[in-house]
Amino acid sequence: MALSAAIKAELARPGGKLIPLLEVDWPIGTRLYAKRGVASPTLGNYKSKVQSFGPVSWSAMDRAGNLEKWSIRPSVADESFEISNMLAEGYDPTNSPARIKLAHPSVAAASWATICAGIVSELTQQDVHAWAVTLSPNDLALRGPLCKTFFDANLFDNLPNVHRGTRVPLIGGYHNGAGDTEADGGRVTLIPVTNANPSKHIVCKGPIGLLRVFDGPSRLSTAQWSVTYPILGSVTYTMVTMTANRYANVITADVVGYAAGIATNVAPDLSTYTALPAKLLKHLLVNFAYNSWDRAVYPNGWYADATAPIEATAWDAFDVAVSGRANGAPYAWGYNLTGDETGLAVVGDWAGEMGAKVFWSIEGKLSCALNQANARAITPSRTLYRNDIGGVSHELPSADAVSRVQASYNGGKDSVEAFEYTSTAGKTESVTVDLDFL
Repeated sequence: MALSAAIKAELARPGGKLIPLLEVDWPIGTRLYAKRGVASPTLGNYKSKVQSFGPVSWSAMDRAGNLEKWSIRPSVADESFEISNMLAEGYDPTNSPARIKLAHPSVAAASWATICAGIVSELTQQDVHAWAVTLSPNDLALRGPLCKTFFDANLFDNLPNVHRGTRVPLIGGYHNGAGDTEADGGRVTLIPVTNANPSKHIVCKGPIGLLRVFDGPSRLSTAQWSVTYPILGSVTYTMVTMTANRYANVITADVVGYAAGIATNVAPDLSTYTALPAKLLKHLLVNFAYNSWDRAVYPNGWYADATAPIEATAWDAFDVAVSGRANGAPYAWGYNLTGDETGLAVVGDWAGEMGAKVFWSIEGKLSCALNQANARAITPSRTLYRNDIGGVSHELPSADAVSRVQASYNGGKDSVEAFEYTSTAGKTESVTVDLDFL
């Protein structure tokens, strides 16, 4: 979290401290809450409704490859029964966007720090006048299947029964049958859709490049097949057309999958193609998890990284960090998704293969880093005082986090024992902060 210069200046003053604020976009409208009322000329009045914020923990992916999430569970007073009435009227408040901000009364609202940007994942009644509102990252886009397009028998008249209603594959990275290893993904199988002379076969959704095509074990010459990128039913496909009818045969191919910057109606430029693992996973999540890519969008057919809550610079930095680590060659990764694989599952598999950690930044963006610090011990560092809270806030996790910080605050006291492990880069991996201490 990058605190603004104005916030830092106020924290440097004697007695300076931050004020946590809660904003929730309920179905009935946005509500602004605080432990003590705060008035903002631009954002409105924050009512004194928060009984307690409690601790919030940010952490990186664990050793099992599970995507770690932060969470916080503020208690909100409801003497006017606004939340209760919202439920009684049939509204579902879960998945409502929510944010926690760190503010200062002498700093303009535009310079306040937004943390814990996510959704309401749970709402629990504590008593007749109070509700516990659990906030966590918005991972809804990662919970559904990445393959969202199904083979349509009305679009492909000769689609075999076994493929009717199945999902159209998504393919990224190198897939080379010569090695047939997990690293290169193995050869992909084409799906026949036209029983004619010549026959036509679908490789996947979107544009990829074909290196070699095989009929059973026999390699076909380049004169025996051609590749096109038609738009059928508003979806771009990679299609192979044979010079003969091979509809009933098992057709496979060595391919190179998606890459950012490749247009949707031309073959990939293999001279500039990359199979860098973070770039490919980022491309997959941006286009097929957070956006429903079907056909060309500007520019070059793919969605920009900015259209998804992804810390793009961290993913690019990861590829730099792993370059040259595999016996002098850069790491490579690929995928061939054909079923119900979710974003969460693919991210976990990727992290396990790459020795990476994937985590939610406090700004609500998906970030990643090389997993270097999991086995290192946490050592006690120093005692922090209430006026030092600005320093702790400034040390919250950054995109290329490779070390570990934990802090446990005793509410109502003036000091806290902090435990930390700091890397040579001075970055942090995880932190627990009790906002009530502010």
